[in-house]
Amino acid sequence: MFEGIQPAGVVHRYRYTYRNLENNFYFLESHGDKIEFRHGYAGLSYDPPQKDVEMIYRVVIELERELEKRCNIDGLASRVEEYCNGVRYICD
Repeated sequence: MFEGIQPAGVVHRYRYTYRNLENNFYFLESHGDKIEFRHGYAGLSYDPPQKDVEMIYRVVIELERELEKRCNIDGLASRVEEYCNGVRYICD
């Protein structure tokens, strides 16, 4: 069913530094109460060192768990889709 023209989504961007690593965290709000979050860590024209990725990844996992708990979003962490470009995935 067509709903007509919808308002543009709202992007909330947070930049932060964790142990000298610059990072981006985004919340994207779309119509229909759809919310996405994205965490980005990358280097310009190079793959970040694996040790840096592992350090940041642990923070991202903890952030997902805290969002799930504090915002009362059952199963949030299990519904996260991950994408890594140029580095190994990490499993805990």
